[in-house]
Amino acid sequence: MKEIERFLKKILKKKQKYTKALLITFLMTGGLAVATPITSNANGEYIVNSGTGDGDVLNYNNYSHGVFRISEGKKFIFTGQGDIDSRTPSPLFTPRTLITVTDSNTEFKATGQIGVSSNIDMNFGSSKEAILYTVINPITGANSSATNQKVTLKDVFITAPNSTVPTVKVEAKNGYGIKNAELNLIGTNGFKSQIHSAVDGWLVEVDADEANGVYSELTVNGIDDSTEGDGGTQILGLMTKHGKSVLNVNLVGGAYWGLSKNSSLSEQRAIINSLNIDKKSFLSFDESNVTESDGVTSIYHIKLTSDGINNDGTLNNSGLIQLTNDSNKDKLIIEGNYHGDNGRIEMNTIWNAPGGENGENSESDLVYITGNATGTTKVVPIYIDDTPQENIFENYIPGNVQQLSQRINSVPVVKVAGNSSPTTFTGTAKTAGAAEAQLTSRQVNGIWEYYWTISPLGSSGATAGIIGGTTGGSSGSSRPIYIMAQPVSAYVLMPKVNMEMGYSTVGTLHERRGENRILDLENMSADKGQIWTRIYGSGLNENGTDRFQYEGNLYGVQIGHDFKINKDKNGNDHLLGGYISYNRANTDFFDEYRAENGKISDSKYTGKGKSESISLGITKTKYTPKGSYYDLVGQVSYLQNKYNSRDDYSAKQNGFGLLLSGEAGKSFNISKNGNWSVEPQAQLIYQYLNTKSFNDGLRNVNQDNRNGLRGRAGVRLAYNGDNGNSRTNSYYAVANVWHDFTKYDSKYTNIGSDKITEKLGTTWGEIGLGAQAPLGQKSNLYVDTRYEHSFNNSNRSGYKGTIGFKHTF
Repeated sequence: MKEIERFLKKILKKKQKYTKALLITFLMTGGLAVATPITSNANGEYIVNSGTGDGDVLNYNNYSHGVFRISEGKKFIFTGQGDIDSRTPSPLFTPRTLITVTDSNTEFKATGQIGVSSNIDMNFGSSKEAILYTVINPITGANSSATNQKVTLKDVFITAPNSTVPTVKVEAKNGYGIKNAELNLIGTNGFKSQIHSAVDGWLVEVDADEANGVYSELTVNGIDDSTEGDGGTQILGLMTKHGKSVLNVNLVGGAYWGLSKNSSLSEQRAIINSLNIDKKSFLSFDESNVTESDGVTSIYHIKLTSDGINNDGTLNNSGLIQLTNDSNKDKLIIEGNYHGDNGRIEMNTIWNAPGGENGENSESDLVYITGNATGTTKVVPIYIDDTPQENIFENYIPGNVQQLSQRINSVPVVKVAGNSSPTTFTGTAKTAGAAEAQLTSRQVNGIWEYYWTISPLGSSGATAGIIGGTTGGSSGSSRPIYIMAQPVSAYVLMPKVNMEMGYSTVGTLHERRGENRILDLENMSADKGQIWTRIYGSGLNENGTDRFQYEGNLYGVQIGHDFKINKDKNGNDHLLGGYISYNRANTDFFDEYRAENGKISDSKYTGKGKSESISLGITKTKYTPKGSYYDLVGQVSYLQNKYNSRDDYSAKQNGFGLLLSGEAGKSFNISKNGNWSVEPQAQLIYQYLNTKSFNDGLRNVNQDNRNGLRGRAGVRLAYNGDNGNSRTNSYYAVANVWHDFTKYDSKYTNIGSDKITEKLGTTWGEIGLGAQAPLGQKSNLYVDTRYEHSFNNSNRSGYKGTIGFKHTF
């Protein structure tokens, strides 16, 4: 009998004429060993088996008309590629069921052949099911209940023309039903499996014989077996069951169930027992069937029920529920319970000004859950722009929403009629401006509503800066605080960091150069002068009076040379030189009103920034015989900023700065031997900063050109002691008062359409110690350390230090 099997495969492989007429009939009464030779029966079936044997067809590559009927516990495997049409050949084209399984433990499996150009395409007639799980034996006509009927389609397309019959049907009639039936649809690498409903029919229907109390059962498994897990297995259409019949749906590995309209229904509703969506899989609206026309949007129901009445089933979401399309008003109504296992819901939302507390001027898709909601699910708004590239932005709500003088929220995007919790659904979304929308919740008439807000709960009554050109008023006003996007604090305060880098590079004369008065300037070589270098660092913390704060550390190295030293006829010493500096600042940014899930969080950190600058400077210093000095500095800087927000958002920016400094002081001896002196000092520094505007991927950011005018008044108490051999040790203490004459909040950072600023302290005190010691006849080492703090508050505090070396020629 092996010869018969080899003959069969040879005929199929060589595609003889009579295979193309699909006149192949298996009448198996004892397996292939006693199979009837290949003949056509009266009905023209492609495959019919009966008896006790199993069978398979390998390497099929053809186009044929035919059907598969598997019964009496047999297992049949069909492998290859090509088209199977269940209708009879021309001229009748009589519709027939494509795959029929009957009796217990009967199994049919079709597999698209790996390595060929296409899958198996199966077509069926307009008035017959594609797959029928039946209680009627097609050979004997006898009725019997059955268990464990299974159909597996791997890399197979089943298409359906217009019809009101279901694509897949599980019978229950005449007092007989089917238990534990399975439908497995599997897609693999390089292939796709797909099954879909007709326009007017169900995708799957599980019958019930209510009169006799008999109910059937089916589990639908969509399995994407590819490495990509990108929806290669597609189940398109609505499913239903009757009464207490059982219909469970599992989406595994990236499989996709697309809800598409059944035109025969007035309300689009799938009725099943349960739905399980694993990590890579997703549920969505079939894109080709979802449009927004004349204000009509798509509304789909998934009823999860054990008996057809009570909504006691559960949708388990570890993957994705996707409502994104061209409409902002679609609805998915889950009639039953919902559990999220780090699941995700994507939807369309738009939000415009002026807005209001009850969602005015906003539109959104909606997920409505009639039962209980548990677990954790992230809600993700999706925006698809209109460019030909069709860029997709996640966690982004388009529109021109702005925070005004009242609290504003979006319309609800998720509603739960049963039990839930504030953190069952969470989300964070960027807007076109500075505001960040966060998903929060409330209960209205016993229903949980999850909605987007840019006003954290319980936060009204404090100043929140300026946004949209509207002032926030003074502290204690009724204007609510609003939620800012994570990078905003850095965008607002980075210019201040850059300006502090410029000020630190210039410093004061004694920070930069140590004590030059005690050196033998007259005997220095005028053509060689003095070379000097220093390493300096500082830590600075500034708290804005509105909400933003930064903490930064700055490090720098500076090398300079006095290329001209001379004494004029009046005995004044003149030093003319230049320097080059490299600065680096690492800064952490904070927001006092940073929020999570619409509530102010205890964690204020919003992100970090890295700044680098290279500066070139020219200096002119004059020392008089009467103890006075004058120091002028001009500086130009090139800088680069890098932003990294807490939510992993990054941006880069370049800029430049200009600085002019003038400093003067006069020393008065206060001891008989002249070792001790007191030196009043004053300094004025002007700085201009220009940072380039940039786009962070969602909005334009322009920090405006900045101007700073900083003044200092202070005193230095110095001791200069002779160390022998014309070398002098110098020690000093300083006390200064600094003041910024230009207020930082006089300029704004433009983020999208919003204008943001921050109020920073303008006056602070500084104390410090310094020393200089000779290292040989012509070299000196000098150090300077200082501490600063604002007066009467903690708006500004910091420290800095310098260690330098200079050598005269």
